[in-house]
Amino acid sequence: MLRRGFEHLSSHPRARDALVAVLWCVVGLVLIRVGAVRIWRDLAVLQGDGFTFVVLLLLIAAVATQRSSHPMLALGAGAALAAIDLCFGGSIGVILVLTDLIYTAMKYGSDRAVRLLLAMLIACGVGVAALLFIWHREDLELQVLAVQWAVIILIAAVWGWNVRSERLRTRASMRAEHAQSTRRLRQRIAHDLHDRIANQIAVAGLHIEAAKLQVARDERLPAEAHRSLERAAQGTRQADEQLRRMITLLHTVEDLEEHSEASVDALIAEFLASPGIQLPGARRLLWLDGEPSLYVALRNQSPARAHVILRVLQELIANAAKHGQGDVTLRIGDEPAGLLTFEVTNEIAAQYGGASGNGIGITGCAVLLEGIGATLESCRSDTDGSGCWRATITVPRSEGDE
Repeated sequence: MLRRGFEHLSSHPRARDALVAVLWCVVGLVLIRVGAVRIWRDLAVLQGDGFTFVVLLLLIAAVATQRSSHPMLALGAGAALAAIDLCFGGSIGVILVLTDLIYTAMKYGSDRAVRLLLAMLIACGVGVAALLFIWHREDLELQVLAVQWAVIILIAAVWGWNVRSERLRTRASMRAEHAQSTRRLRQRIAHDLHDRIANQIAVAGLHIEAAKLQVARDERLPAEAHRSLERAAQGTRQADEQLRRMITLLHTVEDLEEHSEASVDALIAEFLASPGIQLPGARRLLWLDGEPSLYVALRNQSPARAHVILRVLQELIANAAKHGQGDVTLRIGDEPAGLLTFEVTNEIAAQYGGASGNGIGITGCAVLLEGIGATLESCRSDTDGSGCWRATITVPRSEGDE
């Protein structure tokens, strides 16, 4: 039962925060009962009795119920209550809760919020030190109070920062270990698919072709036997094509991860110079919004996400050049719902021979985009009577919008 209780608290932060708040209430009430209040009574500017400190303790404990879900807001409210408590002379219970709020703000706050908090603490410290030096140089009580509060805040902040840093290091180590194990698994799957399954399918295809030759020489066999062998041969060809496309996809993911450290501008320059987007003959790639729009669209994307988007665009343009006719258009749109769209359109060839590709295909593109929270919609569009094929990538404008 006790074990289930701990597991429940580990998986439910709100319940854990509520329990911590109750514990702080108990500790604070005990401290008030033994007289641990008005510890700076000589500096108090307001008068209050024990009930005042109980109310302040209950209020700041209520704020502590949001310590991990809204750490910065809880710290702001707790600091205001601690300032009021200090005006009455201060109580150890409120100070303890405040140190816990500082700790959780440093531990659970976002990187931007923590940087802002550190800047505010440094600015406040410098400002208070300057005021004491200029106007209260001889007031030892205020100087002692300032030093005591500086130590209290410093200990809580350093403690929270140390735990936060350890969490980030552990998370980074686990992420790197997971990426390495995933990479090894992908390599093993690609190796097994190529050396075992693909070869077996190829051998089966050869045997089917040999059987077709044998059947063709025997006129006594029914026509259904010929059709069955032809369907079997077609199935092995399709299976071999899909399998090799899957292997290509695995190698593509590997390549994307290996080259994810380049800048977005460098990736775009490499994409624009890639032979994969050069159309044959007189056909052209038409940028409806101009090439600079690509830099604007991807400026808020991380290099890893931009690399995936560019790789999929390259595949879509290559498919359009291979299976379509005429020019290929690329339109980059900025949707009001915080989404970016990349639309590749080409005219469908009058005679499509169903040539098999050697890329990752539409399905592989969709798999790559799914990993970054994007989607791919590919379909025939005859609304304007032109018989076009349209592929649209929809991706969040920035990583924080996922």
